[in-house]
Amino acid sequence: MSENTGQNPGTVGSSAADEARPLQEYVYRGRTITSNGEDTVTTTYNSLESLLKGADLYDDGAFLTEILPFFNSMHLQNDYKVSVYMELLDRICDWRFPNLTREMGREEAGRLTFRGFRRTILGRVVLASLGMIGPERLIKLAPSLFKRVVDAPDCSVKQTGPYSYIFDYPNASGTYEDKIGIFKEALEQAGAGNVQCEVKILTSRHWEFWLEWK
Repeated sequence: MSENTGQNPGTVGSSAADEARPLQEYVYRGRTITSNGEDTVTTTYNSLESLLKGADLYDDGAFLTEILPFFNSMHLQNDYKVSVYMELLDRICDWRFPNLTREMGREEAGRLTFRGFRRTILGRVVLASLGMIGPERLIKLAPSLFKRVVDAPDCSVKQTGPYSYIFDYPNASGTYEDKIGIFKEALEQAGAGNVQCEVKILTSRHWEFWLEWK
């Protein structure tokens, strides 16, 4: 499986496979262009790469063959529909956490995603000094990381106490269970103890993550 270099590996009309796909599946500059002119939610390749690397399935031929109907590791794109990420997430839950409920499996897969992100080119750069920056600085960096990794530009953080924050996630996508795992793993790796995360669902596309640690 080839490493993504940041170049656009799958633009509209770049291959015969692209030409055969219906218009609503084309991805252009971070947005999926649909036949009626509306955008659908997308995520970046980096989020899929992080999940695959964290689960140690990035170069697993058997697994990559199983997911070939919806993810072709030989023809990468910069952006994917969130439905592709969700399918990949649940397949990994089946492979790595077959004895857990779907909700718990997704949370554990979220933990794997953060570990995998640290093994990507972007993750090695932006989190090179994770052990030194501490959990408070890390959570303040979280909105910029979400913007770059999952194409979520409108996130923000508000401090509510000495070790408590609210991460506001408008235009949310996917599921919140894996995000819980990502937050817990990230904060623990940054030195936080006893991390608690509560999710408040404001609307189907607007969530708040209430985070607290000691």
